[in-house]
Amino acid sequence: MIAQIDTSHILAVGDLVAGDVETLPLPDRDRVSFVEFSDVTEELIHHLDPGLVISFLMSRSFDCLDLALQLQAIGFQGKYRVMAPEITNPKVIKSEISTQAPGVDFDIVTGLDTL
Repeated sequence: MIAQIDTSHILAVGDLVAGDVETLPLPDRDRVSFVEFSDVTEELIHHLDPGLVISFLMSRSFDCLDLALQLQAIGFQGKYRVMAPEITNPKVIKSEISTQAPGVDFDIVTGLDTL
């Protein structure tokens, strides 16, 4: 659950908008920053110090593997959660992320009950 994750600051990357985040059971929506993939830099992560990064599985300019690789490269220590519709085999995606970006705490959220 998101309530069990450090949500002192949340970074929403890509196509997410405030309306998407409104449906999530977050303790404080005022601490959500919305950025584009190209904005995810070491400086930004250091400045905001997010405990949680969220994105869609696929966005217009990147997918979750691209973001996981970027987060690993800049040394992000928090959790990365992807919001997606029901996926036939999420284990394939999780396996790919854990192989390519083993330093990232990654999971897929397919319903509010699993946040």
